[in-house]
Amino acid sequence: MGIPGEREYSLTGGKARRYNCRGESMRLHIGRIKAKRGAHLDFSFQESLSSPWDASRARLEGLVDFTGRVSNTGKGYLVEGTLRAAATAVCDRCLEPFRIELVDRVQEEFRPAAGAAEEGIDGRAAQDPDEPEDANLFQGDAFSVDELVRDQLLLALPQKLLCTPGCKGICPRCGANLNKGSCGCPQGDVDPRLLPLMDLLDSDRLR
Repeated sequence: MGIPGEREYSLTGGKARRYNCRGESMRLHIGRIKAKRGAHLDFSFQESLSSPWDASRARLEGLVDFTGRVSNTGKGYLVEGTLRAAATAVCDRCLEPFRIELVDRVQEEFRPAAGAAEEGIDGRAAQDPDEPEDANLFQGDAFSVDELVRDQLLLALPQKLLCTPGCKGICPRCGANLNKGSCGCPQGDVDPRLLPLMDLLDSDRLR
């Protein structure tokens, strides 16, 4: 009996599983490709994940899509794929929310841990002293890529968030969104640190 949501597909040398999971953990089962170097299986995940970013900068909208292939390299399992997600972000110039589409390539290797401690609930194993500190180790016939996806989403979000490349930002005096039109404040660059002093001078003139 097959796993719900999976279907078989043909490849040279036999059969492998292709997973199409929705609303489940992004967990790859590699039991069928363990015995043959070069064997692979394709996967397609659609998962609801918590936003990895600070809430003041961006939040995920809808499902995260991760589609790709995991291959037996002989020493481990190479995960390659494309990550797609949508997010609502806050523009760094005008401070208005806007929608951003994130698309990123993912490539990461996972290695079975020889002689590791008892398997944890996420399939990870104790660190082998001979492995690099950043090695992705696991036990058994499956491992989760949830953490990999979250890390990649962190990197995929631009450092400078702009609703449009030509965003005009806000007026440094009154805070109006200049993309919606002129606010009528005096022209010229004003150091925001001087605004309290300028407001004080304006109030004195009106007396």
